[in-house]
Amino acid sequence: MTSEAHEAPGRRLQLAGFNNLTKSLSFNIFDVRYAASEAAQRRCLQALDRLYGVAALERVLADVAAVINARLVNVSTQGYDPHGASLVALLNEHAPTPAGRSGQTANTEQTGQAGRSEPSGHTGRSVVGHLDKSHITFHTYPERHRASGFVCCRVDLDIATCGTISPLAALDQLIGAFRSDVVVIDYRVRGFTRDAAGEKMTIDHPIRSIGEYIGEALMRGYERREANIAAENIFHLRLKKREPRPADYLFDAGEARLPRSEADRVHAAMLKELADLFGGGSPA
Repeated sequence: MTSEAHEAPGRRLQLAGFNNLTKSLSFNIFDVRYAASEAAQRRCLQALDRLYGVAALERVLADVAAVINARLVNVSTQGYDPHGASLVALLNEHAPTPAGRSGQTANTEQTGQAGRSEPSGHTGRSVVGHLDKSHITFHTYPERHRASGFVCCRVDLDIATCGTISPLAALDQLIGAFRSDVVVIDYRVRGFTRDAAGEKMTIDHPIRSIGEYIGEALMRGYERREANIAAENIFHLRLKKREPRPADYLFDAGEARLPRSEADRVHAAMLKELADLFGGGSPA
């Protein structure tokens, strides 16, 4: 998507000196599937663990960094047993190339099989290096409910940036990168910078709603609910897929041929599951 699609209406601001504003974006998605049997639920968990594993998170990270015009300085990843993955990345706005690392965009040190050091009880790959001022973290949380048959993977992403890097520009990329049945987004701006006249400014871009930074075509596929405290630079948006299709959430091909009454029951249960996640609280 072009940068114009992400930019809310309003005048551009002329700033003086370094931009000290911190922009924080918390982005959560829920990918929900249905698997009736115990064996199918285990296979579904394994499939979600691969889909949202370390390699997938690294690909999304690279795409997000490109979209927000940031350079990766460090990437640290960890896979977990039996399920889950974490990634932490440090970013730099037009970062200089580290000394002695000409031509590399990241300065990393990977632990190999020999002398490998990992947290007790965890398995996976570790990559460690040097840090900088802005960062991205990913965490994944696969889980299942045996009785209902629902298997869910929650992906939590937090981006904190300083300077002119704006995490809002990555929203279309993030929603499209995952199978986002329900999306919860929080955005806030803290600190201050100064304009050319020396006046303090607590925000450097126009915003009335997070939805202004998401493409219209993408938004049409979701119901939305938001709560904003613009005076405090706090913005909240929740999205729920409008029309989930059985082909999207039935894990086993055999379940797509369920008797009509059972298929209707599963579909109604799926709608309730998504409504509960969209509501943000315990079901009534």
